[in-house]
Amino acid sequence: MLGKYDYEAETLYIKRAGEDYTYFDLGEDGWDEAYNIVQSNDEMWRINKAFILNMSTPYC
Repeated sequence: MLGKYDYEAETLYIKRAGEDYTYFDLGEDGWDEAYNIVQSNDEMWRINKAFILNMSTPYC
């Protein structure tokens, strides 16, 4: 499931994904740690994109 992190309970993609969908979540501490390493929203998007591409590739 794709979605932007949203603090509102009804729209939080993690809640909407439930057990039926895969999502990428570093948690707040993990996000901060990764951002401190890459220092760029563009680089953070590359991390997200890599996850999306990996999860959309059929497993053999």
